[in-house]
Amino acid sequence: MLAGHALLKILCGFVFLFLTAGSSWWFIGFLLNVVVVSVLVLEIMISFLQAYVFTLLSVIYLNEAVNLH
Repeated sequence: MLAGHALLKILCGFVFLFLTAGSSWWFIGFLLNVVVVSVLVLEIMISFLQAYVFTLLSVIYLNEAVNLH
């Protein structure tokens, strides 16, 4: 979980450096900004998947605890 946050912080730093470096580097900054947004979307999708799996496993375990077989 920490690797995604670290990657986002590093990429945002690169975006800031390229966007403030001058007018000739704005395109690379823009491309890196697209990469940052795509990594952010990927992290959000992974967090929803983790929440779904956690909820599903919790319901299964609680069902087994209540309905002893």
